[in-house]
Amino acid sequence: MEDTIPYIKTNHSLIITCVNNAAECYLEKSLLLHQPIGSVFNANFDVSNSIKTIYQGKVISFSKHKINSGFCFVFNISDDEVDEQLDFFK
Repeated sequence: MEDTIPYIKTNHSLIITCVNNAAECYLEKSLLLHQPIGSVFNANFDVSNSIKTIYQGKVISFSKHKINSGFCFVFNISDDEVDEQLDFFK
């Protein structure tokens, strides 16, 4: 099951320490490791347990979970482009 659910692990300082295989389908691991998760995804990850942001033109939703070594962020990337999700403005 772990291989089918995309997640990113961070330490307590929110520095990315692990990108699992399922997450690598969406994200380039080498660009993420050892980077602050908030800077990579341009969002504030230390305030809420549920974070929604835009990454490479896609809407990405994170669910934050406390683990012994820091945090685990399970995520889902919407198949819809951002422009499609903002159609209600038209």
